[in-house]
Amino acid sequence: MVINYDVPSAKGLNGQSEADSETYLHRIGRTGRFGVQGVAVTIYDREVDKAHLDAIIKHYDMANNV
Repeated sequence: MVINYDVPSAKGLNGQSEADSETYLHRIGRTGRFGVQGVAVTIYDREVDKAHLDAIIKHYDMANNV
């Protein structure tokens, strides 16, 4: 099980904070090792974090897999 206490983000080319999909994938990849299913939970409390998580969900096309 992986618990993200924040939504991964990085500064974009414009200097603004944006979703960091690669870091998110790296973190949750730790859950399903050796063919075993895992669980990843992400905790957020700011609207910007929700927007970043929504962008990650869209990036990996996970909307219909929940």
